[in-house]
Amino acid sequence: MLFPYMHIGDSTAPIRIRWTFTNMALWQAREYPSRIYGWFAFTTAQVVAEIPIAIVGAFLYWVIWYWATGLPTESSVSGYVFLMVMLFFLFQASWGQWICAFAPSFTVISNVLPFFFVMFSLFNGVVRPYAMLPVFWKYWMYYVNPSTYWIGGVLAATLTGIPVECTSEETAHFDAPPGQTCRSYAGAFAQSAGGYLLNPGASTDCQYCQYSSGDQYLASLNIHASEKWRDFGIFLIFVFSNYFLVYFFIYTVRVRGWGFGFGYLFGALGRLASAIKKPFSKLFSKKKSEQT
Repeated sequence: MLFPYMHIGDSTAPIRIRWTFTNMALWQAREYPSRIYGWFAFTTAQVVAEIPIAIVGAFLYWVIWYWATGLPTESSVSGYVFLMVMLFFLFQASWGQWICAFAPSFTVISNVLPFFFVMFSLFNGVVRPYAMLPVFWKYWMYYVNPSTYWIGGVLAATLTGIPVECTSEETAHFDAPPGQTCRSYAGAFAQSAGGYLLNPGASTDCQYCQYSSGDQYLASLNIHASEKWRDFGIFLIFVFSNYFLVYFFIYTVRVRGWGFGFGYLFGALGRLASAIKKPFSKLFSKKKSEQT
């Protein structure tokens, strides 16, 4: 339900970042040295110019995506999801801008961007449930990941109170002992565990669904419906912190010339990425030459 939207956002991010980085390079080479306008005016213009585009894009996507997926039509739910979608578009725009503000080149950005995508998508407790996350990531990366709160809020708003109806392929199959039905054998267990039996009157091929409501599924992901506005507020803070970082890095890196060690860091990351890609590049080149 949610990840098609995340992939659309991921696919447009490089285009938006390239456009932002090109604008910044032109400003650094032309407007700023000639004192036509300063760093604050440039940064504000970049930030403000992206906001209308983000809002229009969020509205168009929400209209196309939300109603077509059969999600709840109540205004309290659909309106909340629209606010979260709009925040995500703003987050993406500001996120790309602060990356451009400190990155020394677009080559560096293209090398480190996949790292951000993986961290953003992998450690939100949904792709891999929260209980299954390694301890090293579970107690810090999960909580500092903006995606945790965006996905958590949207799922909490749309799945709470929704009854779960499993298909036969999604159930656990087993046979009852001779002389017993599925209900007499596993009915008490299913009720205590929160699931239900699809064919309680049968005696063979019993089918057990582990969830009976969306709230049970949310609990397995460490998501609670009562915390959806908390998630909204935390994600809003991430959006504002992105905009703060845009101003901060433009002033410190582009105006004051502070490096923060990013040159060494990104240089090392770039060499690491090149070393990883080198064997695959040779392999693909070899295959291409054999085909020709």
